[in-house]
Amino acid sequence: MAMPVGSGAPEQHSRPHPAAVGAVAVPALETAIAHHGELLQGVFDRGDGELTHAVVSLPYPSLRASAVFVPNGTPRVRVSPAWKVKAGRAAEETLHRLRVGGGGLLSVHSAIPTERGLGSSTADVVSTIRAVASAHGRRLPAEEVARIAVLAEGAADGIMFGHRAVLYANRDGTVLEDLGGPLPSLEVLGLDAGGPGVDTLELPAFDYSPDQIESLRVLRATMRRAVAGGDCALLAEVATASARINQRFLPQEGLPLVEAVCRDSGGVGVQAAHSGRVLAVLFDPAAPGLESRIDHARARLARNGVDRTWRFRLESPNPRGTTAPLCQECCEEPL
Repeated sequence: MAMPVGSGAPEQHSRPHPAAVGAVAVPALETAIAHHGELLQGVFDRGDGELTHAVVSLPYPSLRASAVFVPNGTPRVRVSPAWKVKAGRAAEETLHRLRVGGGGLLSVHSAIPTERGLGSSTADVVSTIRAVASAHGRRLPAEEVARIAVLAEGAADGIMFGHRAVLYANRDGTVLEDLGGPLPSLEVLGLDAGGPGVDTLELPAFDYSPDQIESLRVLRATMRRAVAGGDCALLAEVATASARINQRFLPQEGLPLVEAVCRDSGGVGVQAAHSGRVLAVLFDPAAPGLESRIDHARARLARNGVDRTWRFRLESPNPRGTTAPLCQECCEEPL
C-alpha cells in the first residue's frame, strides 16, 4: 500500500488531506527537521505583565527524523524502537486530538544525535504527530502540533514552525510573538565542543536577574528588527548576547574560543545551544571572501583541538516575497 509522504512544512489551517477525504486511514510517512539550538532564549512578557520562558530556534534542515504510522484498529500504539516513548505519547495524544479510535504501529528513525541541543526528541515527536494526522487524512497547523508536542514531552523545541521566525513558549506550546517573516540568510559553521549530554527536562528552572530580564526585552525588540530588515549581522548580535547570558545557567567551555575565532575570521557573531553542547560561528553569506573566512575559522579551531565541524546555510527569500524561505546545505559535513 502506498504511503502518502508530506513535506513536513507548517500548515496555516487544519483541514482534511485532499487525497484522503472520505477515505479510510492509510499508512503515512512524515519528517521533521532538527534545529541547531537557540538564537534567543530567556523569559519574556507574554502580554499580561507575567513572564514566560520562550525561545527563537535556529533551523538545521540537514538533519531529520522520520516517522511511519500504520493504523491497525488495535486499541494501542506500538512503537519501534520501544525506547522512543515520547513519540509513542505523541501518537496517542494526536489520536485523541483527532477523535479517532484505534491504535497502530509507529516506526521512528532519526539521524539526529541525542542530548547535544539539536532537538532530537522534538523531531521524533513532530514527525510522529504529522504521520498520525496524515494517516487519518488531516494536516494540523504548526500551532496545534506545538501544543500536542508539549503534552507528549513536557518542553518542545520550535522546529514545527520550520523557518518561520517566532518567539515560542516551549513549555506552554504557544507562540508568544510571530516576528513577521523568515529568519535572515545566515552561514553557520557548527561544532560540538564536548561536555556531558544535556537532558532539557532535568535542567533546573533558570532564575534570570532583573538586569537580564531587561536585556532580554531589548534583545526581543532587536530580533524583531533583524527579521523585518533581513539583517543577519543584527540577528547574530542577538544570538551572541543570548549565548553570553546563558553562560550563567549552562556554561559552555568552548564559547570563549568560538568568540575569538569569530573575531579573527570576520564572522558576524556566535550561537550556542542553550540546553545542549553545540556551538556555531555565524557568517554573512553575502560577505566577500566567505570561503577564506570559513577556512580560516576551521584552521583556528583545529589548532585548538576542534577538528570536527559542519556547515550549513539558512537561505531567506526576498523579504518582500511571499514564498517560503529555503534552506540549503553548503559543503555539508555530517555530525
